[in-house]
Amino acid sequence: MTLVNAEELIRAIRVDPLAPYVVLAFENGQVVTRLNSPNTLHHSLQQLSLAVLRHLELLQLVQSPPPGPVKLQPQIVALLPIARARLESDRTSPDPLTRYLYLKRRELGEILLDTRGSPAEPALRTWSEIRSDPILSRAFDEHMIRRRTKELAIYPRPKMARLIADIGGGPGHYAIDLLSQLPADWRGVVFDCYEDAGWLVRTASPELRERIDVLQDDFSDRMPTGAGIYILGSILHNLDDADALGLLRRCRQTLDHSSELLIIERRWNPRDLADSSRDLDMHILFGGRERTDRELAELLNGAGFIHSTITTTTDGYRIMTSTTHSEESPE
Repeated sequence: MTLVNAEELIRAIRVDPLAPYVVLAFENGQVVTRLNSPNTLHHSLQQLSLAVLRHLELLQLVQSPPPGPVKLQPQIVALLPIARARLESDRTSPDPLTRYLYLKRRELGEILLDTRGSPAEPALRTWSEIRSDPILSRAFDEHMIRRRTKELAIYPRPKMARLIADIGGGPGHYAIDLLSQLPADWRGVVFDCYEDAGWLVRTASPELRERIDVLQDDFSDRMPTGAGIYILGSILHNLDDADALGLLRRCRQTLDHSSELLIIERRWNPRDLADSSRDLDMHILFGGRERTDRELAELLNGAGFIHSTITTTTDGYRIMTSTTHSEESPE
């Protein structure tokens, strides 16, 4: 176990799915934690550590005024059985994805540190496991379809190309939703790399099926060109900052002067307990993270986008519309 300077608010963190994710222990009179995630090498250890500490503060289990030691609160003994009962209900859920994620949390909490406390071989990446299993893959897609925002609307610019590119579009729900609002001369492309990508398009009306193409390819390498609207629907929170910035830069290089990028992400409040739990899931299971509006704007600015507006929905989402030019630029 590696102990990091307390000035950075990092203790070694050990993930325990029954806590959920965190077990506290005493060393030399201080509370320390141990890190246990297969994605640790691919994103900031400090970000994950701060996310865990923030979650513990929301649970009122620790106080961590920076800088200084983390102090244990007595409520931890009473709260651990509650967390255990909640996660045990996931184990018996009728939903295969919920059961899988329950087992995955247990696996990540058990195998990544051996008895000597040194790193063990990481598990296979969660995302690859989901997409390689047809039942889990379909359950994941159905989860995303149920939880998508129902308030997505666009207002095309006059000189915009009449093509929507849904990047990482999965089953194709956002492409279908948007094309249902647009004139018949608009077309769409669902761009994703897994075998059954775009399956929802096959269940749409004949008129919509005719207007949507499905391209199986990896958006980490290339992008479809010539679209007026590019969509990233619940994509960036799967990625760490470096990968998210790389994806946005590829989008920036692909968009022309009249194109727009629509980023759809759930609203996130770092001081809300449910939002904090979701953030930990993204860190631990997928190697990504939730972001505030400001953090998303900083990524967009770093990728070269100039103008962004944010619309919040009543069903818990924010839609950020970004362009490569200022609002005052001529068409």
